[in-house]
Amino acid sequence: ADFIVGNPPFIGAGPMRAALGDGYVQALRGVWADVPESADFVMYWWNHAAATVRAGEARRFGFITTNSLRQTFNRRVIEAHLGAKNPLTLAFAIPDHPWVDGAQGAAVRVAMSVGTAQPEEGRLLTVVDERASGNDEVDVRLDERTGLLHADLRLGADVGSAAGLLANRALSSPGVKLHGAGFIVTPAEAASLGLGSVTGLEQHIRIYRNGRDLNATSRNVMVIDLFGLSAEAVRERFPAVFQWVLERVKPERDQNNRDTYRLNWWIFGEPRRDFRPNLRGLSRYIATVETSRHRMFQFLDASVLPDNMLIAIAIDDAAALGVLTSQVHIEWSLVTGGRLGVGNDPRYNKTRCFEPFPFPAEDTGLTAALDDHIRQLAEQLDGHRKARQAAHTSVTLTGLYNVLAKLRSGEALTPTDKLLHEQGLVSVLRSLHDEVDAAVLQAYGWADLGAVPWHDEPARAVWTEALLERLVAFERPARRRRGARPGALAASRVSKPGAPRRAAGPAGAGRDRHRHRHRHRHRHQHRHRRGRGRRRHRPGRRHRHRRSARRRRAPRRACRPAGADAHGGRHPGRHARGADRNSAGRPLHRPRPVEKALAADPADAGGTGPGAGRWPGRRNGLAIGLSATAVPALPTTSPGSAVEPGVQVCGKLGDLLQRPGDRREPSHEHLGVPGGRRAESQCR
Repeated sequence: ADFIVGNPPFIGAGPMRAALGDGYVQALRGVWADVPESADFVMYWWNHAAATVRAGEARRFGFITTNSLRQTFNRRVIEAHLGAKNPLTLAFAIPDHPWVDGAQGAAVRVAMSVGTAQPEEGRLLTVVDERASGNDEVDVRLDERTGLLHADLRLGADVGSAAGLLANRALSSPGVKLHGAGFIVTPAEAASLGLGSVTGLEQHIRIYRNGRDLNATSRNVMVIDLFGLSAEAVRERFPAVFQWVLERVKPERDQNNRDTYRLNWWIFGEPRRDFRPNLRGLSRYIATVETSRHRMFQFLDASVLPDNMLIAIAIDDAAALGVLTSQVHIEWSLVTGGRLGVGNDPRYNKTRCFEPFPFPAEDTGLTAALDDHIRQLAEQLDGHRKARQAAHTSVTLTGLYNVLAKLRSGEALTPTDKLLHEQGLVSVLRSLHDEVDAAVLQAYGWADLGAVPWHDEPARAVWTEALLERLVAFERPARRRRGARPGALAASRVSKPGAPRRAAGPAGAGRDRHRHRHRHRHRHQHRHRRGRGRRRHRPGRRHRHRRSARRRRAPRRACRPAGADAHGGRHPGRHARGADRNSAGRPLHRPRPVEKALAADPADAGGTGPGAGRWPGRRNGLAIGLSATAVPALPTTSPGSAVEPGVQVCGKLGDLLQRPGDRREPSHEHLGVPGGRRAESQCR
């Protein structure tokens, strides 16, 4: 076929097994293993059509999908084709469009995309106004722009290419996923199970909050959290709790197809075992609702267990809360996170919104005084909202920010809005947000952008695009920056409450300490080779130790030509013929993979930002992004063996799911970092 056009079924990754059957889904994922299992069903169609066009077997393809096409796991399919050796080009896209089916009553948001193998400018149509016109129809007004379309169906700054930073890695996670409503109890039920009378039970029955609890009215419920205990231990120590979970959770878990859920029935389906250690020692942490009309961040007490629809961030520093609350991060998250649902609400994906986001640092204009100022403003903002909610039960976060949005846009307030404005003191909330925005822009060195032009939508779009371009330009060198982290001048992100904060040392101090340790280690190696080493080695290891010692690097000064400055105009590891080579022409300094990565930016070694001079550590190290741009071909099944005939788009579904004949070898883009994955592992 010359053209592939279709409207595949709107089936998400979660309900796919229920809608299509286990056998079909297993066969589908087995054939197309390069499509993430979290991707929607339509992405298998999109992936095959894109591969067919890139192989020259079709000229173009076009699909109508849900607007979740821009979500992370769906977007990865698009990124793989746009970044391949023979790349795909997006020729046309409408990222978000209303879709109403009068016959079935469906009201969803859809995206439309067209792909071609020919390099050309793409057409982006964006909905700027939509109104219901009766008869289940919607009148839509579109704005058209042309340019290079990115995987997130945007023009301009390529925020979709932003890679995660090591400084932000493992700091955020969704909350626990219960997989059993029987875990939830009321305070009265918790007391009947022994809370307050049975020793140790307070660690396993905890306050529980979800998105509605934070944004609307709290349910004031608790949850039974038995993570870390065996079933036998629960039965022995807390028999009443064991019986409660046995009767209310186990019957539901027995029907689950996943072995881990069925066998470990007394534990949450997803207890977040890897994230829990990050919350230890914290008196509070930052949380936001994953899908919400307004993007709001707040502190939760460490005793609160977050639900799966909350994103928890293991930071107790209010300065980080201020940066996340600012319009700088809000605009970033709105673009990178995508939207979901009939309400088209923004979605906060921690992999795309938080992990690649670069926080300000000393080298961007963040001073100690400014850091404290942002911290104080964030504390006031968080305290103001909680105080208003405590004083008036009718005040909710969603209500406060609905009124705030109207104040910013100049829209008239209804009587209900005016009451909420008075009870919630929304003008005070607005002034705090304005001050936070100004302070954070100053911390990035971008005060010239000015305040957000809320009343002028075209001007705000220009302001947002300028901000995103600066963030993308700032994010790329931040992948190599060793200091820019949440709360740049604060102590450790996971410091214990009341612990003294560590100020950033003088520039180069850490580097000098490293040189001293390095020279000391080098002298010890040479003493050992001359037979005067004090360390005793086991028999059979002495010869091997000598060989490895000769491969270890020489003192750093051996790499620098005479008369050079701290780095001699080049970074250690940047070898040239001359004084830094021996008589055989080999370099005196054999850089390790981490040093090779550092060599990509000479300024990184002697920076003055927080963490300057520190050798790459577990969290203050290089951020190396690895992205697969192509995948090896997998064996295909014979026509009709894995799938049944389906929607007629380009023949039968069984034909559509067959791969083209080309075979692509895997390749990785290492962002200029020699050593590839080995370099990444040594930076952790």
